[in-house]
Amino acid sequence: MTELLRVAGISFRYDDRYLALNKVSASFQAGELVAVLGSNGAGKSTFFLCLNGVLQPQEGSIYLHGDELGKSKKDVSRQRQAVGLVFQDPDSQIIAGSVESEVSFGPMNLGLSLDQVKAQVDESLAQMNIENYRDYAPQYLSGGEKKRVSIADILAMRPEVILLDEPTASLDPKNALALEEVLLTLSKLGIAIVISTHDVDFAYRIAKRAIVFSQGEILADAPVEEVFAMTETLVQAGLKKPLLYEAWDSISDKLDCSNDIPRPKTIAEFQALVDSVLNCP
Repeated sequence: MTELLRVAGISFRYDDRYLALNKVSASFQAGELVAVLGSNGAGKSTFFLCLNGVLQPQEGSIYLHGDELGKSKKDVSRQRQAVGLVFQDPDSQIIAGSVESEVSFGPMNLGLSLDQVKAQVDESLAQMNIENYRDYAPQYLSGGEKKRVSIADILAMRPEVILLDEPTASLDPKNALALEEVLLTLSKLGIAIVISTHDVDFAYRIAKRAIVFSQGEILADAPVEEVFAMTETLVQAGLKKPLLYEAWDSISDKLDCSNDIPRPKTIAEFQALVDSVLNCP
């Protein structure tokens, strides 16, 4: 896979006192779907703000396509265009009076031609399946619709990496499932999707890789199945194992044929596997 973004040994202090990030290193590849886990205050939000260029780390380096980014206005603009950040609360991100003008805001600020802006806005609205809402006032949309608008905001900038802070917060199950499908589709298009979440079940279901933060440091960075097998690390980070992960552990040891069966990540997969192992020789 192609490396899009990399941070090497970055540290960040607030007011020169509170160490929010301590020599953190990580990289993100095209098409990856990564979950960033940790309790409140672990450093996840600061990490995202540094990745997006809102904050500048006092130590370490950030690389985009292998090129080290500096602190110049040009480099910061390049970083923010390539790395989009979707906030937890869509209302904190949405500012315009209509969905179309909201999604147009970013591309217009890039100085693109009106034809190019229209093309990128139309494409992002279609990707989020909200073309019919272009003339609506976004503040009157449902929570799930606002979330789609906030993601369309970022997509219209043609990002290579999208950071999402607690994307399923306040969404009902139907809208949460629809969002999962959107994120999987964007990942298949080659966009790196990085999700900060407290929902370990969601992370286990959708992510291929997980990064665990605690007290401003990375405790683990590995495939999601391996991370949730690290019991001591999870305890240190204040995390629990996903329900389906624990459910499968509770029965797989009692089944002679369970070693040949992949862990289920959805209820449908769990039900199918239970049915299959009941027929094990």
